[in-house]
Amino acid sequence: MKMSKKNIAVLKGGRSLERSVSLKSGGRVEKALRELGYRVEAIDVDARLVRRLKELKPDAAFIAMHGSGGEDGTVQELLDILGIPYTGSDVLPSVRCMDKVLTKHIFVADGVPTPPFYAFNRDAFQELGAADTLPYIGEELG
Repeated sequence: MKMSKKNIAVLKGGRSLERSVSLKSGGRVEKALRELGYRVEAIDVDARLVRRLKELKPDAAFIAMHGSGGEDGTVQELLDILGIPYTGSDVLPSVRCMDKVLTKHIFVADGVPTPPFYAFNRDAFQELGAADTLPYIGEELG
């Protein structure tokens, strides 16, 4: 008796600045999974995501989202709550790695060599006139 392939929800798009890249990579994932014989439902992530996932009841989700919403632990936490297995990191590593300053502090605390750094919130960055230094930093980095 041949077992049928699982239903996979490919989550792509979303509202981040990297939406267009996510749509492309999600499309490639859909194609590859279909070629492997999986039943695939592509979901362009929006406010209806929870309803769509509850209706579809996928066996797993392939996260093809980039940037905020897809890599920051948000969609991972939602999938955990709904009990849907997914690709990629769990919530906590996603949160840690998306927050670059938090990641740097974790590296320092764990003794991982990392260059010295300064972190400013947006208001302080503008108040200090730090934005004026960006062209010079680019010149130094080549």
